Amino acid sequence: MYRQHFGLRHAPLGKDTAQLWDDGALGLLRERFQWLLHSPGVGLLVGEPGVGKTAALRHLSVLTQI
Repeated sequence: MYRQHFGLRHAPLGKDTAQLWDDGALGLLRERFQWLLHSPGVGLLVGEPGVGKTAALRHLSVLTQI
């Protein structure tokens, strides 16, 4: 419905997007994620709803599988 209203052909920020917008925080998260992979412990990622916590973790987990 919103796509037709705004004349869009696809969802602008869909879950299938390969590129994430990075303001520098993704690099820092990547460093800390790598550290957690090689160190014992538990990590906790917190943030406001909708800021991209799940998308960032999905992106990082795909990168570590390569």
